[in-house]
Amino acid sequence: MSGFVPMQGAGARRGVSVPLLGDGIVGLWQDEPGGIADAAAFAGVLSEPRAEAWTGVTILARTPSADLDLWLATAVPGFCLITARQEAIDDGTVSLPWQFGTPALADGPNLAYRAKPRPAGEAGDLREFGVIGHGPDASRAA
Repeated sequence: MSGFVPMQGAGARRGVSVPLLGDGIVGLWQDEPGGIADAAAFAGVLSEPRAEAWTGVTILARTPSADLDLWLATAVPGFCLITARQEAIDDGTVSLPWQFGTPALADGPNLAYRAKPRPAGEAGDLREFGVIGHGPDASRAA
């Protein structure tokens, strides 16, 4: 959960960075070399059909979810992080909770990532987890 400091020393490995939009506006990061089998398969994925899936799983607003991120990293094949400059979030290119590394799934030519939680509950004090998928089979990926 301290991903801002790369591993160093005997356990150090170089990760894989895959740009999704030019100039680093949106990209994927995976710690495992070779994990994203074909980076070229993701060319144009964000312009593919978009699907949203809302889970019904809610948490109280402002509840940290870093433990969920850690679980996803260890349990989901194809796990990676999606990063984006703020301009890509503001213009709706991606709907991320923050720009510095949101859990994502690289699945062939499809991409899915955790969406910015939406308000839920009568008092608006809950946030619902969702997933956004892109690609030829965006619904399945999400």
